[in-house]
Amino acid sequence: MTLKQAISGELFMFLSLFFLFKHLNSASYSGIWASDFNCYFHYLIPGLLNASVLLVIMTEEDFTKQWANQSNIYKGFFFVALYFAIFSSSQLNIILAAYIIVDLAVRGFEYVRQGNKEPISNLLIYFVTIGLWLISVLFDLHGRRASMVTAANSGSLNEKIASIVTSLKTLIGSFNSKILVLYCLVIVASLFLSAKNKKDRKTASVLPIISMLFCALLISFVYLLFAYSKAGASYVGRVDAMWSPIWFFILSSCIGVAYLVKEYNSVRIAMPLVLVIMALISFNFDYLPVQSSVDQHSASTIRQVDNYMIKQIVKADREGKAKVTVKVPWGDGEVNPKDLSSNWPHAYYMAKWMQNTLYSHGIIRSRIQITFKPDKKLNKKFYENRTKQQPFTALETR
Repeated sequence: MTLKQAISGELFMFLSLFFLFKHLNSASYSGIWASDFNCYFHYLIPGLLNASVLLVIMTEEDFTKQWANQSNIYKGFFFVALYFAIFSSSQLNIILAAYIIVDLAVRGFEYVRQGNKEPISNLLIYFVTIGLWLISVLFDLHGRRASMVTAANSGSLNEKIASIVTSLKTLIGSFNSKILVLYCLVIVASLFLSAKNKKDRKTASVLPIISMLFCALLISFVYLLFAYSKAGASYVGRVDAMWSPIWFFILSSCIGVAYLVKEYNSVRIAMPLVLVIMALISFNFDYLPVQSSVDQHSASTIRQVDNYMIKQIVKADREGKAKVTVKVPWGDGEVNPKDLSSNWPHAYYMAKWMQNTLYSHGIIRSRIQITFKPDKKLNKKFYENRTKQQPFTALETR
């Protein structure tokens, strides 16, 4: 592709992260959404990193053969990226693992069918990547976090399947169904036209690469279903937790669009207008997007509550106190001081971690003992009014 054609493909990929999820007159998710600040570091950033490393691999016509010709500096930086990609998240490193597993399977099939034996040394970088991935999964399965979430999500197989199905419906509902169908049609059209034109033009079919991506999509999807059957079915309904198969779908549609742009003048002419319309629809703020916060509180509300809590601790620390009782908003569910996990999102167990964080960052001078005291008055003082709001009026209403 020319540079301009390639840029149009990149813009299509970027806008798809918003366009695919856009709902007019109601809150919308996006492909860069995470449920809270913490999850940006445990889902979205690892996902973007794994996707970036995979795109580096896919850029080469045959990455395994080119690897031997790369400089030591290139290899060193690649291993740094690979290290962080693999060990950042066992849910998101399936992006790299799934694609490499599919690529190895294709090469194995070619060997059986045609006898094209490829030297094992050429595939060493793939085997190293899969080995690191298996180690990361092994660590995660036997980690303390895994044992905690598994114990908290016990239940029969039927109950787990029912919960996963319910969460899948939630996930599907986060997409715009019309746009989702449109993307599927684009992929089908690119496959059909590339197969049709292959006889007449010196054009590579997009069937092999899109087929590989869809196989990787299925592998990552099944892998995550098994993982979340243990960790909790609610993860299946979250865009950030299911980012791997979503990204494979977006990449497949992007490759389909790229083929159409490359081969057809009419598509090239229409592409600038298509991208503008995608942008206008994607960033139409007729309705606030789904917030990246617990209970959908605004960023200003969260900041006010955080500062209110921190100021109480800082004040007590400056006065040389050894203990402080911190007033926090009343949380969800039954609030019981004996149940340290209650009063979410300001759970009682959060107090020791708050002390640790404030001390480690130099905000307080001593490891002061913090005790939380939920107070319903703070909810009224800080939280938004949600009981007496005006009804939403669509922009198109006359």
